[in-house]
Amino acid sequence: MNNANHKALCLVALATLAVAIGARGSGPLDGSKWKVALIPTKETAAKGEKAFVDQLIFEDGKITSTACQKYGFTASAYSIDAKPALLNWKTEQTSTKQGMGKAQWSGSVQFNRIEGKMTWHKADGTELEYSFSGERMVLDEPLPQ
Repeated sequence: MNNANHKALCLVALATLAVAIGARGSGPLDGSKWKVALIPTKETAAKGEKAFVDQLIFEDGKITSTACQKYGFTASAYSIDAKPALLNWKTEQTSTKQGMGKAQWSGSVQFNRIEGKMTWHKADGTELEYSFSGERMVLDEPLPQ
């Protein structure tokens, strides 16, 4: 396959992905839900933080982290940088609870896989870093308890 055909195939795959996972909202990832495992870095684990499972929900041009909602983090707008067969996204969420700070998320979606990094900057100056990876959820698949 020559380079032009390869690029065309990648663009068709990206367009198909965007239509498949973004048909219900205003952002290309809208209408999708992702089950992800967040793993603390070595430094964050040394502060007593543990791995946890989360659900990322993209809708109406915003992203929600269900695990972070209990800390006051609300849905935030996300931005996209599309590459052939890959969507890179990022967002910054702030907490509505006093002292919870902000969470910066960045990730990439390729077909039904998602991965990235989340950094939680607490108001007291503590910084917690996690990597995450997971896959697209089927309809309203429940998270494991």
